Parts: sequence; C-alpha cells; structure tokens
Amino acid sequence: MFKPSVNRKSQIVNPPARPVMLYDGECKFCTLWIHRWQLGTGDFVDYLPFQDSRGAAQFPEIPRAQFDAAVQLILPDGSVFSAAEAVCRSLACNPQAQWLLELYQHSPVFVRVSETGYRFVARHRKFFSAVTWLLWGRHLEPPQQNLVRWIFLRALGIIYLLAFLSLWTQITGLVGSQGRAPVAVTMAAAKLSFAAQNIGWDRYHLMPTLGWVNASDRFLNLQCAAGTALSVLLVLGLAPAPCLFFLWMIYLSLTTVCAALPGFQWGNLLLETGFLAIFFAPLQLLPRRPAGEAPPSRIALWLLRWLLFRLMFASGCLKFLSSDGSWKVLSEAVIFFFDCLLPFAIFLPRRPRQLACAVYVVIQILLLPASTHTLFNLLAMLLCLTLLDDATLQNWLPAKWRNDCINLKPATPGQRQRCWPTGILLVVVVLAGCAGYAQFFKFSGLYMPGPEPVVAVNRWLRPFRTFNTYSWPP
Repeated sequence: MFKPSVNRKSQIVNPPARPVMLYDGECKFCTLWIHRWQLGTGDFVDYLPFQDSRGAAQFPEIPRAQFDAAVQLILPDGSVFSAAEAVCRSLACNPQAQWLLELYQHSPVFVRVSETGYRFVARHRKFFSAVTWLLWGRHLEPPQQNLVRWIFLRALGIIYLLAFLSLWTQITGLVGSQGRAPVAVTMAAAKLSFAAQNIGWDRYHLMPTLGWVNASDRFLNLQCAAGTALSVLLVLGLAPAPCLFFLWMIYLSLTTVCAALPGFQWGNLLLETGFLAIFFAPLQLLPRRPAGEAPPSRIALWLLRWLLFRLMFASGCLKFLSSDGSWKVLSEAVIFFFDCLLPFAIFLPRRPRQLACAVYVVIQILLLPASTHTLFNLLAMLLCLTLLDDATLQNWLPAKWRNDCINLKPATPGQRQRCWPTGILLVVVVLAGCAGYAQFFKFSGLYMPGPEPVVAVNRWLRPFRTFNTYSWPP
C-alpha cells in the first residue's frame, strides 16, 4: 500500500498490527484535528496520546522530544514518520484518500511547504487553537446536510405552492382570453414573428412555454393546478427530483407568457433556486428520514450558496454605490460591512457562515412587513438555510426529535442510494460559470470580450431565465 519513504525517521522493533498515530493528548488543538482525521481514516488507523503508558511501553525507541515536536505515525513494517509526512501517510491509509500522499511523494515544493507550515503551526498551537474555535467551534467533524436538505426542499415546496396559488387566482385576468395580455394573442404574434424570420424548432427554445401546445384558459388553469399538486407532493417528500423538474418547467412556461407584465420579475429567483434544487434533491421516490437519504451533492450545495452570494453581494453593492453621500462615515462603514463584506462569509468555515445566516435572516424578517415581494424575501431566507449544517439544526430541535426527526420509514441496511452523476453536476457548474462570467460584465457595465463559446452559452441560456443577475429590490 505504501511507497518508499520520503523522510523516514526511525525503525520500531515491535511494530503494531496496523498503523498507529501518537499525538499530544494534552493539546486541545491536536485533539480536535486528530478527531477529524480519525473520521477520515476510520478503522484503518489507531490513534493514541503519547502520554498513554501503552505508547511509551510499546515504542521505547522514540524519544520524548520527538513526541513533543510532532505527531508520530508507526506502520506495521516498523517505519516511523513525523510531522506533515505522518499526516499524509495516515490519511492515505484510507484507499480513497491517497492523493495527498501522492502529492507529497512527487512534489518537492509541496514537501517544503507542508513541512514548513506544520512546524509553524506546531510552534503556535495556542493561537491556531483559538482560530479553530473561532471558525469551527468545538467540533471539526465534516458537516452533514441531510436534515438541512430535508427542511430546504419542503420549505421550497411551500414557496412553490404559494407562488402557484397566487398565480392561479390571477392567471385568467392577466393572460386569459379576456385578460390584459391574452396568451392566444401573444402566441399568435410569436408564430408570425418566428415565421417571418424563418425560425423553426428553435422557437421552442427562444420562447419556452407550453403555450405552444394550448393557449386556452382551461389549459392555463390546468398548469396552475398541476403546479399546486406537484408542490404538495414535494412537501410530502414524494419523488422530489421529478417534482422539482416539472415545477421548474411549468413555472417557466407560465412566467414566460407573463414576463411582459409587472410584478413577475422576482420569479427569476424562484426559477434559479428551483432548478438548482433538482440536483440538490435525493434520487428517491418515497419519503425517508433525513438520516436514511443519500448525502446531498456538495457541488449542488455550493451552487446554492453561490446563488445566495450573488444575490446578497450584488444587491449590497448597488445599495452602497447608490448612496447619495448623506451617510455619515460610521453609517457607511456599517452598510459596507453588511452589504459588501459579509457575503464573503458564505465561503468561510462553520461559524462565519452561521453568523451570515443569522444576520441575513433577521434582515429579511425586518423587511417582510413593508415588502411588496414577500416570496422574494422567503426565498432569500430559504437560501440562507444552506449555510447551516445538521448539527446546528439539531440543537434547535426538541430533545425527543433530535434522533427521530420525522416518523418515516428509514433506509434498510444495504439499500442502494442513488446519487446524481458527477458528470451531470459538472455540466451544471459549467453553465453556471458561463452565466456568472457574463453577469459580472453586465453588472459592472463593462464590455464582455469573450471567449465566444462562453458568450454563446450565456446567449443560449437567456430564454430560460434560470441564471440571473440580481439587484435589490428585484
């Protein structure tokens, strides 16, 4: 399993049956990070404080000064490794995490940087212990988002339900046969326009709506009814991914024919959130407990966080830049912090993300009474939920619900859990990246020089209104 040593320290006469990591059990910083490594290596590596009498008795060849200086990894062949190499080799004991050791063995630059960094951190463990507590808290376990996703999808279902019910009560008066902008008239004009330009099948891409199939009032109400029913199914947790796809498709269809009317532009945020949620949802048909579902895609999670960042950062910059100069210096500094700097906490570890979540949720709640776009505020709060993890949410639940959050059938042992293929998720990342590149130039007012493939992708995506530039108010 192991390649030849890069920096072998010593040799043990009585080696252990499996790798053993010896660390300073009296150092809080070491204990926290050892616990995190232990979660990654599982049963492949044993961990033991060097203060434990078993360690001193079994490995007398290692002097106390060597223990004080760095962690020690003892392998079954008797080899002993210290510091950064010991960390890389311990993590590589997990067959799925050997890339770090490969990098250590083949990159002299990485060896120099990692060993220098390890020595620096070891000499300032108290400082880095405080930094660890400040950024992560007392727990360094990799965050889980199964419960976060469970709540997120059901809350999104409720928002979809409110959106469809609201649209259903207005759809006939807005775009019905006797409405302000009848769909039949809109579609007839679109057909003539596309025919004059010799546009064939591409018309369905340029104007993505089910109005091409039927433009009657009955069909408009049928779409609203279908959206309402699918929203209820999503709240119940039935076939979440298919439900989200059809919700996105129907809402896109309806808002496309309503796009010319005022008051529906906030629907862009719902379309983008709903589209990304398709890939955040578990691939299952029946509802399960959060712990019984496949872990959510980290790529989809970060795409939702990226959406929240763009929403908050863009609106914050616009508010700050539109200041009329009447703000005092202190007030401007506070506004600049909350609107332009706080969004970057979205990309930081657990505690800064929790702070950003709390601040943004409070702001949205304060805005609700005077807001004319309530669903926009609700969607912003929903996106803030992605900044939390299951451990945080469980602390807010009653004790009797923490281990049994919902009374649904859990996954049975050995039950196959399907996940979104990485290739599909990377395609979504590329689409979001191309749109984000174009949106930067649009937001800044600069000319976009290319490259042409990125411009072409952004142009192709535009009719779907699924990757957008945001400002506040919408």
